[in-house]
Amino acid sequence: MIARLRASRQEFERLSVTDPLTGLYNRRRMMEALEIEVRRSRRLKHSFAVLMADVDNFKRYNDAHGHPAGDEVLKRVAALLREATRDVDVVARYGGEEFFVLMPETEGEGAADVADRVRERLAAERLPGGAITLSFGVAEFPAHGDTGETLIAIADAAL
Repeated sequence: MIARLRASRQEFERLSVTDPLTGLYNRRRMMEALEIEVRRSRRLKHSFAVLMADVDNFKRYNDAHGHPAGDEVLKRVAALLREATRDVDVVARYGGEEFFVLMPETEGEGAADVADRVRERLAAERLPGGAITLSFGVAEFPAHGDTGETLIAIADAAL
């Protein structure tokens, strides 16, 4: 009975921090990880990078090909982001068609390299409604900001 309760609690905790469509972390978990990384990097005087990605013209794609095709695009982008990042990186669905990647011990140039890899892999994909593209924005701690909110705003503006 105790083992089942523990397993149920662990599953509930997993579900509370996971986006149901993509399987990525949700925005709440991403914000927690970002705040932890800001504190850690301040203490150790290290840098880290954040990457925001947005599916270009997603509403038009959804309208033309339907929501199931749009969902497939979001799932595929999520998978490509996971494949292009390290285990220590935090990949999350920020909202709608926006994604966020937190990359500890990484400079802005390294984040831009990840964006280029994802862009190249996405160009080779055969999606249900045709090709799609992503826009990316990068911000680096502490060069572009020293709070999570500032880094998000800088990366978002860079989109």
